[in-house]
Amino acid sequence: MILMILKIIGIILLVILGLLLLLILAVLFVPFRYHGKGEKQGKRICGQAGVSWLAHMISVRFIYEDGKTDLIFHIFGIDPRRVAQFLARHRRKKPDKKQRGPEKKQEPQRIEEADPIREIPEIPPVEIKPAEEITAERTVPEKIQAPALPQKAMDEIESADTGSPEPVKKTGRLRSIWQKIRSIFRSIIGIPGHIWSICKKTALTIRTICAKISQWKKFLTDERTKAALRRVRGEIFLILKHIRPRKLQGRVVFGLEDPYETGEILAVLGMLYPFYGNHIQINPQFDRMVLEGELALKGRIYTFVLLRTAWRIYRDKNVKFVIKNFQHKEE
Repeated sequence: MILMILKIIGIILLVILGLLLLLILAVLFVPFRYHGKGEKQGKRICGQAGVSWLAHMISVRFIYEDGKTDLIFHIFGIDPRRVAQFLARHRRKKPDKKQRGPEKKQEPQRIEEADPIREIPEIPPVEIKPAEEITAERTVPEKIQAPALPQKAMDEIESADTGSPEPVKKTGRLRSIWQKIRSIFRSIIGIPGHIWSICKKTALTIRTICAKISQWKKFLTDERTKAALRRVRGEIFLILKHIRPRKLQGRVVFGLEDPYETGEILAVLGMLYPFYGNHIQINPQFDRMVLEGELALKGRIYTFVLLRTAWRIYRDKNVKFVIKNFQHKEE
């Protein structure tokens, strides 16, 4: 019995591992296919773009038409939004009366009789005093007179009050003027020191900038850096060649009011001719301003190719040298 259970568990594990391996191989070697289509005629603009994988079992499509956008996602040909809407409508449906069970009648609630009102105890009478007695109790006592000071003390206080504060004010003003003069003198003396510190900081900054420039110049002119840049440039070119559209077809009609500007755009498009070749027809208009046309393309991308390119770049010794030195220079 135990051996049978272990056998079943082993089979289940092998099936799970096989499914995982199959999924990894599918992600690596089954291409992601992309397509796009656009059109512009007058003021009307419409287009769509999408990506699919595993024979359209999983697909995403973006649609644009006259300012309105829509995103459609399918899994095995099923739109999850429609499934969610169907389930929501199904939940909102109420069951029929036939399916409902017998309803229980609600018994009327009994209202309990209120308790009889208790007798309020008698409040003892309060004695009210006449207003004359109340006013007599609230009379304020006579003011307490302070003891009289002798005449000599009064004369001294009057003489102190009538004294003039001019000498005190004069000494305070002189002191504040002297403090201001001293602060101005100190600031004048400290001007050369400030200038010298600014010059030292400026010279130090210039030295650090020059040192950085020399380091970067040495780093960029190094042979290993040049080799790493050549390797990265070559790998990027291979990736662009891999992901370029396999099918490309379209027509473009463009023109500006100035024939010179139209000619400049036509010259730029002529430089890009190796990329689109005879697949796109370009019709320039030198006498009017117009932009119309349609374009359709299809292509595919293999994950294995992208990972292989990234691994080659990562394993390159020159690229590692560049990354290491670049991190040190940023610090």
